[in-house]
Amino acid sequence: MTAEAPHSRTAARFAAHAALLLALGLGACGEQGREPQASRPETGAPAPTAAPDASGAAPAPTAAPTGIGRVHSMEGDVRILGARGEERAQAGVLIERGETVRTLVDAWALLAMNDGASITVRADSELRFDEYRYVPDGEPQQNLAAMSLVKGALRSITGLIGQTNRDGYRVATPNATIGIRGTDHEPAYYAPPPPGQKADHPPGTYDKVNEGESVIRRPAGEMPVRRGQTAFAPPEPRARPQLLSKPPVFYQRYAEVDRRAVEPRRVEFHRQFVQQEQRRQEQRRQQLDAQKKSQEQRKQADDQDARRKAEREQAQGKREAAQKKREEERKGQQDAQKSKQEEQKKERDARDAKRAEERNKKQDERRKDGDKKAAEGKGDEQKRQQQRADPREAAQKQREAAQKQRQEQSQQDRQDRARVQREQQQNARQQREPQDRARQQQQQQQQQQQERVRRQQEEQQERLRQQQQERARQRQQVPQR
Repeated sequence: MTAEAPHSRTAARFAAHAALLLALGLGACGEQGREPQASRPETGAPAPTAAPDASGAAPAPTAAPTGIGRVHSMEGDVRILGARGEERAQAGVLIERGETVRTLVDAWALLAMNDGASITVRADSELRFDEYRYVPDGEPQQNLAAMSLVKGALRSITGLIGQTNRDGYRVATPNATIGIRGTDHEPAYYAPPPPGQKADHPPGTYDKVNEGESVIRRPAGEMPVRRGQTAFAPPEPRARPQLLSKPPVFYQRYAEVDRRAVEPRRVEFHRQFVQQEQRRQEQRRQQLDAQKKSQEQRKQADDQDARRKAEREQAQGKREAAQKKREEERKGQQDAQKSKQEEQKKERDARDAKRAEERNKKQDERRKDGDKKAAEGKGDEQKRQQQRADPREAAQKQREAAQKQRQEQSQQDRQDRARVQREQQQNARQQREPQDRARQQQQQQQQQQQERVRRQQEEQQERLRQQQQERARQRQQVPQR
């Protein structure tokens, strides 16, 4: 249920109630003087509700008085009987649930109830409030007004309880129960006189209806009483209620007291109650509007936070996907580089093996040539030795020449191997230099990329922090407005 529903229901209900009250002609001015303060707590109509605070939240309800009404005005000796015993009443005194208002001879009391009802307790009467409950913004079924007219008479102009929950309003007398279907009626009950005394009028329960309709119920039956009619219920249990042709004379005396003293005060009370109820309804409407506005603002803030969270998650997902893609590309580059290095190594190994084979082949050829030359030289030497006189000397020289030739050949082989090794090392260095330069460039690029990512993350965190501070300032500014 939205905030508009209870507001509209309450406003409509109050508009109907105000129209009914104003239709009774309650706009006339009464006495304007302030009433004397009483020793007991004083109250009036329901106190206005505090206005909502800047944040739009409804404030804590103000502690309402425990009374169900108060003594608005009075004349003569009026007593209140309750848990504290019997006390003399004064104007402004609170009335609690379960208490009894008693008037003595030539006295009357006008009671102003919390729901806007006014009850005039006539002279020599006794009225007990068995139950009286009014919840201003609650459901009508929660409201209840149950009173007992022990003796005497009263006039009741019902308030919001009787207008919104007619079944919850009743006035009980010792021999009947009166319910209402209207707003203004005058119940009365007079007990049978003691033996030997004569009553001024027949004993029993009376009810005169000025506006609306009421009903007198008894075990023997019930009688509806409409505007301008007066009903009577005799004390006999089996007697049915009946309509009288004209009101008893005591109603004329009560009407004279109303015209003289009660009516102006009653009209003033109803006027003040209507004004207070209008203010309360306006403040309630403002509360509901503020609550609705606050809820909308909270919803907008929640939606904005959700959108920002989704954007952050989306940006985070994009960053993670980009990071994953970069890692895959880097891994592919590393695998390609590793494969290229392996191929280059295989090529170097093949070249080295081919060069070693060629070198060994050349060494074998040179050795064979040397052996051949040595063999040829040896044959020539032998021939010369044979030609010489001393053949042993010639052989010795031949061996020395062969040994010298082998040493020279071995030294030449070592020089060739050293030269080939130097050439291989130089070639390897020349081949590694581009790879080292490429590796260094790649490492520098990775470091630069990581630095850029780090700076971007720091800038994003700084922006998020500034946004959070801005939202915090905005939320602090909302209660101030």
